[in-house]
Amino acid sequence: MMHSPCHRSHTVRLLCAAALAWAAVGVAAKDKPEPLVATAQITETIVVPSPDGACQSTAEHPGLTATGKIAGQGVGIPIGSFAITSIDCIRSDIPGQFFPPFAFSSSTLTLTARNGDQLVAKYSGTGTLSPLGLLILTGSFRITGGTGAFRGAGGSGSLSGVENIITQPASGFVTLSGQITR
Repeated sequence: MMHSPCHRSHTVRLLCAAALAWAAVGVAAKDKPEPLVATAQITETIVVPSPDGACQSTAEHPGLTATGKIAGQGVGIPIGSFAITSIDCIRSDIPGQFFPPFAFSSSTLTLTARNGDQLVAKYSGTGTLSPLGLLILTGSFRITGGTGAFRGAGGSGSLSGVENIITQPASGFVTLSGQITR
């Protein structure tokens, strides 16, 4: 049976409209926020003063600076088991000294899932000394992208943790809790 050009054009328009509607549903489902909770046991090698000059003191944080290299293992949702790496800039609030309270930040937090997919974020926060001599970490993170299942990911949340900085490398744990869109 032959269709007229008008009929075919109408059919093509309907198919295109249906495909666009289906794609919009897929995008809406893709961008729907889902919970992100990840906890990792970490070690951090802290070098005072910051060796490369990339981490500088500021008017708000006039003390000495340090670079912290973080590595560890964790588990979370939706990532499962993961390896964690990051490079911190740590700034002391006490002029001329490196002693808490600290301000810390990083633009290089990477969570790598077992299958190699990566979730990338940046974070900032503060570290205060507890009565037991542990550094209490509080802050926030923002997801900046990723690879594989996390390609184009976004989201944000809070960061918390505890770190023993008396020994080197320092050891402790960190938890990210928030939402992810992908």
